[in-house]
Amino acid sequence: MKRLMKNRKWKIVISILFLLVLSGISAALPDLTVTTISVNPSTNYLFAHEPNTIRATISNNGDQPAINFNIALEVGSYTETKRRTTNLNAGSSTTITFNSYSPSVTGPVTIRVTVDSSGEIEESDEENNVLESIQTVYYNGYKGKRWTDGSDINTTAGPYEGCINTTYSPGNSVYSGAGWMAKTWSWTSSDLLIPAEATIVDARLYQGYTWGDNPLWTMTFNTQTVTPIATYTDRKGWGGMMSRRGSSSITLSMSSIRLATA
Repeated sequence: MKRLMKNRKWKIVISILFLLVLSGISAALPDLTVTTISVNPSTNYLFAHEPNTIRATISNNGDQPAINFNIALEVGSYTETKRRTTNLNAGSSTTITFNSYSPSVTGPVTIRVTVDSSGEIEESDEENNVLESIQTVYYNGYKGKRWTDGSDINTTAGPYEGCINTTYSPGNSVYSGAGWMAKTWSWTSSDLLIPAEATIVDARLYQGYTWGDNPLWTMTFNTQTVTPIATYTDRKGWGGMMSRRGSSSITLSMSSIRLATA
């Protein structure tokens, strides 16, 4: 009777150990997940009308390596897929970079990154393969109107008739930082050479500025006071410092111009 009881206890112990071993084997799988999404590392903003860099960090939180799987990017109707063909070891992470997203309009967008998007990897957790990030697309005013909404600031002069050509020169002017109250720049006869047979039909001086509102110039040219006839401005359109850049256009009368002919 005592021997029978001992055998029963032994059988119970063996059964419990056997179940524990089976459970350990079934858990040894990779677990792929998207942990972070970032955009354009130099600015952290998305821009319209140009390719953007989008990076996703992929981690393997499981117990086995994973190899040969896809990572898919979706932003609205835009899709892009990358292929991982080398091992991503257990406990390791990697960065996947997408470089081709070039939106045509501004506004909020949802970036969605899916790891193992084709379902090729058996994982311990199949529910954590997707990460979304809401970002905003901006016009990059630093690059000019043709990089933003496709339009240029209209600085058309004229109309003029006949054989028309232009010449221009910055003279000896250079960029000046903040804090100045008066500057003098000069043009010499060698800066703007006019052909002997040419007639000057229009002359304009453009004064640019940045990092502020219209400075309300007071200007003299060859001792004559001149005032702007138009001011053109734009802003970069993104970031904490919404700096303005602009230019004032000044028409110069023929009596104020002394230029040499070539």
